[in-house]
Amino acid sequence: STMAAPTFAAADYVVLVAFLLLSMSIGVYFAWADRRRQSNRIFLTANKQLGWFPVSVSMMASFLSSNGILGLPAEVFLHGSTLWIGTLSSTIAILLAAVFFMPMYYKMDITSINEYLVLRFKSAAVKNVACGIFILCMLLYTGVVLYGPSLALGSVTRIPVWASILLNGLVCTLYTSIGGIKAVVWTDVVQMVLILVGYVMVIASGLYHIGGINKAWEIGERGGRMNFLNFSVSPYDTFTSWNILFCWTVLWMSSYCASQTQVQRYTSIASLKDARKALLLNIPGVSVTLLLSIISGIVLFAVYSDCDPRLTGDIKKADELMPYIVQDLLRDYPGLSGTLVASVFSGSLSTLSSAYNALAAVTWHDFIQPRVKLSEEKAVLTTKCIAAAYGLLSISVAFLSGTLPSIVQATTSLVGAMSGPLLAIFLLGIFFPFCKKKGVITGALVGVFLASWHALGSIAYPRTASGLPTSTASCLEFNQTLTLGSFE
Repeated sequence: STMAAPTFAAADYVVLVAFLLLSMSIGVYFAWADRRRQSNRIFLTANKQLGWFPVSVSMMASFLSSNGILGLPAEVFLHGSTLWIGTLSSTIAILLAAVFFMPMYYKMDITSINEYLVLRFKSAAVKNVACGIFILCMLLYTGVVLYGPSLALGSVTRIPVWASILLNGLVCTLYTSIGGIKAVVWTDVVQMVLILVGYVMVIASGLYHIGGINKAWEIGERGGRMNFLNFSVSPYDTFTSWNILFCWTVLWMSSYCASQTQVQRYTSIASLKDARKALLLNIPGVSVTLLLSIISGIVLFAVYSDCDPRLTGDIKKADELMPYIVQDLLRDYPGLSGTLVASVFSGSLSTLSSAYNALAAVTWHDFIQPRVKLSEEKAVLTTKCIAAAYGLLSISVAFLSGTLPSIVQATTSLVGAMSGPLLAIFLLGIFFPFCKKKGVITGALVGVFLASWHALGSIAYPRTASGLPTSTASCLEFNQTLTLGSFE
């Protein structure tokens, strides 16, 4: 080992606790502010009166997630900078959503996105299938997202992963289930600021340590990490420009065009014009955030190219590099480790809160409301209980996520297996008027089965990692050079 045992000073705990208390207080504030106006329309859509800018920031924050904060720089460290193609993917998806999907949803004045499916196919069956796929997809996703920051916290503190999962999950469940979509959006704004602070901390400390951006570029180029384009057509090469452009476009489209989590927010804005502004602001916003992830990965490689902490045994996975560098380079500055962990927590909480709120919306609106007649007060209470129940379920799923080999690839595989067929249902409904309910249902179920089979197989029988080489040549305790291949 080349680094002293991880420490988490009192100042770090103060920063982390203050962040969690701030998130909870936002939920408590909105619960108190709306105490005399109890309705599901207010709880789930803010009575269609949300501002466009906070919603735009909220959408950016919740799709990034803790897996993006930890995993994207790690993938750049391992495989290089080809991920920048993702900015093109997000731009394509957002433009398609703004032109074809958002105006339709907005004019329908819907609470659940699945209301469109009932009108289009004149059947509740398609709605039920889509809703079931969405719920399963979100439960898998939130479980893995909840595990991500718990892994980060475990690598820089003495707090066990299980305790971190419970702390993170319960805090998010509390403020989401009492504060509704207003709490979700405004906590996301605070959390997005912290996410950006986390990136800046890593980039600034790393560049200072190695001697500037030119040095980072030089080391990255020498190590093969400045590979911005990869036009390989090999089916065994995951990180090609073609793969990233196509797969990420589908993922971004499933989020912005066919996911309750995003649609619920941009249809809760006061006007269609403002909703379009919120959506289009995500193009530069997502691009900048993704580029910060890539720069962070290049900086991580520049710092650790000749002393890879995975090879020395300091960390187990590349996903732990972000908290590791702060612990390694900034341990003498009280509070900074706590700030980085709060930043990673922010990515998790923003995704979780949006998911819990969206899950409560579709469960109430699509399954319970048509069957049970409740007073407005009891309806709101039921919806809050549903949100809390999903929070507890995702905590359970998180405990099953620790064995996955790579957070980003596992999340992408599982969510892609569900979100691809879900997107297809809406694409068929909107662009293919001759498609009927039986064909759509059959296609969706077969698609989920085949995609899940492939995803689970790739997780159960992973290929040997083929990352670009790193070494331990400059480590004090090592006198030989190892590559990623020989290490594994």
